[in-house]
Amino acid sequence: MNNDCLAAKKILDSGNTCVIAYNGMVLTSKKEGLDALLDFINSKFDFSMFSAAVDYVDKAKAILLLKLGIKTFITYKLTNDAKLILEKYSINSNYKELVNL
Repeated sequence: MNNDCLAAKKILDSGNTCVIAYNGMVLTSKKEGLDALLDFINSKFDFSMFSAAVDYVDKAKAILLLKLGIKTFITYKLTNDAKLILEKYSINSNYKELVNL
């Protein structure tokens, strides 16, 4: 994991659901479900250099992370479906628990 990803995880641990970080620039959200990632997408900002920390990643969130251009992220829980998508597109992920949903 890169430094941006580790920094994002520390901020995630303080009560956020999604954190995106790059070179000292940090964006956070406490919104649940897909709302946080959708807000970032709707901002039209280029997040392709950013890393992320997300509370959990299922198939829908994996697709949104791809749309954002995130190349590296960390999460507590990753679903099998999400893992397959991320592997297909060579997205680096670090997770604590792999779950079947």
